[in-house]
Amino acid sequence: MMTPDEAAAAISYVLEGFGDLDAVWVPAGTLRALQAECERLRKENEELMARALPCKIGDVFYGILRRREYSSIFNLIMPWTVSMVQVTKKGCIIRASGKCKDGRTTQTTFHELAIGERFFWTEDEAKAALEGK
Repeated sequence: MMTPDEAAAAISYVLEGFGDLDAVWVPAGTLRALQAECERLRKENEELMARALPCKIGDVFYGILRRREYSSIFNLIMPWTVSMVQVTKKGCIIRASGKCKDGRTTQTTFHELAIGERFFWTEDEAKAALEGK
C-alpha cells in the first residue's frame, strides 16, 4: 500500500518524464489503480483525523513504575509529560518524557489503553491504584 506522499510521488514521476506535453498517456489500469489508492488513502486519513484524541502534547500523566534494586522491588509514581500522540488504526500511541529523582530525563511510550491501568490523569488516582494492588 502507498502513502499519500508515495502516490503523489509516483504520479509526479510519471508526469515528469513527459516534460511540457499537454497530454500524457498512462495505461488505463495504472491510472485507475493510482486513483483508487489515492481515494482509499483520503478516506483512511479522514477516518483517522475524525478520531478523538485521548490527550494533547503538554498534558501530564502519572505513571506507576516498578523498579528493581538488588533484591527489592519498588513501586514509584512518576509524572510524564506528553511529547507526541500518534494516531494508528489500532488506537493512539503516546510518547512522554519524565525526570527521574536523580535528575535524568527518560522517555516512555504507551498505548492509550494503558490510561487508567498504568498511567493516570492525577497523582491521587495513581496512588489509589497502587494501594489497590
